Amino acid sequence: MKAVFVRPNYPTYLVTPPLGIGYLSACAKAAGIESVIIDGVKTEMKEEKLIAKIEAQNPDWVCITCLSAYFEEVKSVSLKLKEKGFKVVIGGVHPTFMPYMTLVETKADYVICGEGEKIITEFILQGNNDGIKGVYSLKDLKDENTPYEKAERIEDLNEIPFPDWESLQPQTYPHAPMGMVAKAYPLAVMISSRGCPYGCIYCAGGRFYDRKVRFRSAENVVEEMKLLKYKYGIKEIQFMDDNLILKREHAVNLCNLILKEKLDIIWSCPNGIRADSLDYELACLMRKAGCYLVTIGIESANPEILKKIHKGETIEAITSAIYAAHRAGLIINGAFCLSLPGDTKETMRETIDYAKKVPLDRAFFTIMDVIPGCELWQKHKEKYSKFQTETSFAKPTVIPEGMTEEEVIKIQEQAMHEFYFRPRIMYNIVKLMRPCQFKYIFSRLTKFRLITSLIDFFTNKNDF
Repeated sequence: MKAVFVRPNYPTYLVTPPLGIGYLSACAKAAGIESVIIDGVKTEMKEEKLIAKIEAQNPDWVCITCLSAYFEEVKSVSLKLKEKGFKVVIGGVHPTFMPYMTLVETKADYVICGEGEKIITEFILQGNNDGIKGVYSLKDLKDENTPYEKAERIEDLNEIPFPDWESLQPQTYPHAPMGMVAKAYPLAVMISSRGCPYGCIYCAGGRFYDRKVRFRSAENVVEEMKLLKYKYGIKEIQFMDDNLILKREHAVNLCNLILKEKLDIIWSCPNGIRADSLDYELACLMRKAGCYLVTIGIESANPEILKKIHKGETIEAITSAIYAAHRAGLIINGAFCLSLPGDTKETMRETIDYAKKVPLDRAFFTIMDVIPGCELWQKHKEKYSKFQTETSFAKPTVIPEGMTEEEVIKIQEQAMHEFYFRPRIMYNIVKLMRPCQFKYIFSRLTKFRLITSLIDFFTNKNDF
């Protein structure tokens, strides 16, 4: 049997190895299935070439990963493959929460809902979903209201083989990491845990994993770090956990083992950590073990907004963590979200002023999107019948009462230029940039309108 695991190309400024299909490919190979990974994002592969590469492999199954952000690209590829007679299965967060819609629009044979590592090999070898929980076809789902279950959750993450790094070749990826710039290349991404127990109303991550968190052992994580460093020459690792330090013991054991093994590699947490999990002692240990950057999910500086979005932490705890990380010498990226439920011009002004007041080195101001799987989506599906793709997190889905879309966008531009157009901030970012990154950096700055806000800044058009 032969399977091709695919990530289609889509417009993005973030280009890192796709861990999801990397894990699935490794599981397939461990079961004796011939496996090939085709990552269209890596080389900005046009659809025609992607289809041709898949055809050349003549696989028994084409397995496509899908997030809502690139559902349209997945749909186009799937439809063309079905026209050519290929068998297609689609997995990921989007089909997990919208399985019927995914099957109908892509004409795929099956969707996989939830974690796929335990079931992918059985499904491919069997050739159908008989007796396999979490795999569905249109024979199983009569409409969008048909009840369904996700695949059985994987409790022991150490049982999963490392991603198929031999196929991914992480050292060959372009310099387009999460966070726009990094400290050392080549770079790879990893996870040391899965899941999040919190219920932020704009996030689908907690619901995807049923708010259950599982951790790999420190030994298992460090072994993969060694593999990446010594076999593939990786110099920096970005941990993509929802919150690497959620369980203090896990973070401490990992840092201590990195130090014990004298693993000379730097790492960061650009996907975000909870502020209420971080104190000065832990920040110092992380810094000593090679961590140089953390992203702290702040969202809003207004206490009432934090309550409305079910953030579950206070602005005082967030501020304390920022200063603790700053004292420990970590670079701090603040993640903010504008146009949240309850937001007004005044509360968004409060958030921008806060970002400038605390010792952040970087900040990211997105506009809240309502994505399939999050609490807002689940409660108001009829209101958000269409999700955004290329404008995701850059164009408002929800517009605060009394405001216009243009006003929200202008506030985001203002936030970006007020934060970044300060000498210290600009210098610290520019010194990390490399010429090969300029294309991706420009793409990111354009999507989030920093270029526009720069023009407005020098022509005095901003008045927020």
